Amino acid sequence: WCRILPLPFEPRTGNVPDVAALVQMSTPAEAQIAIEGLNGRTSAELGQPMTVRFAESKPGGPEQADAKPNNNIYVKGWPVGFPDFLLQSIFQQYGSVLRLRLLDNPDPEQPTCAALVQMSRVEEAAVAVRQLHGRTVQLAVPPMHVRYAGKDQGNSDNLYLTSLPRSVTENTLRQTFSKYGEIKRLRLLQQSGSYETHALVQLATPQAAAQALRELDGSLPNFKGPTLFVAYAAKREGGDNRDSRRP
Repeated sequence: WCRILPLPFEPRTGNVPDVAALVQMSTPAEAQIAIEGLNGRTSAELGQPMTVRFAESKPGGPEQADAKPNNNIYVKGWPVGFPDFLLQSIFQQYGSVLRLRLLDNPDPEQPTCAALVQMSRVEEAAVAVRQLHGRTVQLAVPPMHVRYAGKDQGNSDNLYLTSLPRSVTENTLRQTFSKYGEIKRLRLLQQSGSYETHALVQLATPQAAAQALRELDGSLPNFKGPTLFVAYAAKREGGDNRDSRRP
């Protein structure tokens, strides 16, 4: 995902202000390549060099890097709409999960959220952090549905897609439909309050759209699982540092 951060002031006419943005790549390796390729590069649109670096965690946040080893884990990057029992099954490979809670993303347009996981022992949490941090996990997704767009749903070059995961990208859909020829238009449609995404795809001809509908309706979308950020959760100041085993 990508988010432009609002300016703390009203820019003067004719001046180009410094604007910041947050960009989340699929993997840390991709982020490193982007930094090496873009940092210091002059933007053709603005005519000035960009500064690109890794984002810093908020001081004192639950993902604080210097948090001491404990049995509480902070997870970031879990796709919105995927149930907590799937995340629990991932952590259960490394021990007993006492508690797990998905945290709502304050920005409802973002496709991922965070979670808090409590393991039964510090040793189990240590293994989970070591094995899962930066790892891309595979998740089962429901089949997507493809139909003709419009009320009449007649034979046309416009297709309407439903049951797509929230974290699906435009690039992923382009790769899926490119084998049917030129893509004239593709637009993701975020559904407010829904865990799924819809999309509109316009192909070059009705024949190409008919073939895509026949072959893709009811098929599994090309979905790359989430890459998880996993770290020890920071203890609150003055909080109880003992392992809590109460549900």
